[in-house]
Amino acid sequence: MSRATSPCIRVCTLDPGTGLCEGCGRTREEIVRWYRMTEEERLQIIAELPERMRAAFFPEGALTPNPTGRNDAGDSRRRPSPAHRGAPGGALRR
Repeated sequence: MSRATSPCIRVCTLDPGTGLCEGCGRTREEIVRWYRMTEEERLQIIAELPERMRAAFFPEGALTPNPTGRNDAGDSRRRPSPAHRGAPGGALRR
């Protein structure tokens, strides 16, 4: 039996402002149901994740996250996780 496709990068923190995992961009409900979904359902969600993450965690028009970790209102709830600021695969650069 092959392992199901998963976008998880092991940065499992749900953002209280968006309800999305800061690592992969899935909702709590999607995470809970993930291995009960068909591969087609999982691939559809995976296809939506880049836009979902951009809309949730990156200010409109910005190429990179705000280095202060705060949105325009001074609220730090929507700051990108270390995985978004680091090297590919979630490893932090030193």
